[in-house]
This record gives sequence, C-alpha cells and structure tokens, in this order.
Amino acid sequence: MLASMGYRTRILASVQDSLKRLQFDYIDLLQSHGFDYQTPIAETMEALHEVVKTGYVRYIGMSPCHAAVSCYAKYATGGSSKSCRPTDNGF
Repeated sequence: MLASMGYRTRILASVQDSLKRLQFDYIDLLQSHGFDYQTPIAETMEALHEVVKTGYVRYIGMSPCHAAVSCYAKYATGGSSKSCRPTDNGF
C-alpha cells in the first residue's frame, strides 16, 4: 500500500501508523538510517519538516547524511548560507 503513495504521504502515514501502534502522542526523535537519492532533497526535507510542524515528531536525525547533502538540503529548501551553495554536480 505505501509503495503506491508519494514520498511525503508515505512518511506521514508511517509516522501516524507508528504513533497509533505505540499509543504515543508524538515521537521524540525520528532517525533516518538511509537516504533516498532518487527523491529530490527538497521533497524529503519538506516531508520531514511537515511531521515536525504537525507535532507528530519533535526532532529529525539524519545519520547517514554527509555534510554536503545536509548543506544542499538547507539551500534547496530556502535556507540561506553563503557557505552552502550547490556545486555543478548538485552537491
């Protein structure tokens, strides 16, 4: 079922399912242990930001994420930092 949904919808549904199963009101830390390079970084960051904005998750962790990807994600989602500019290859 989740495979037919968009990335944003899959993240939201997975978090909601976990909260229901665990009978929790929120998740303290949602830790990502993998990064989907097929999905645009901005889309991933927006989906993760949405679960924080809705109150389902308090903090997001990105363990396998290189600094360049984190930096690019900030830039791609509207963050402004002169040291965080993508190079010609996107990172």
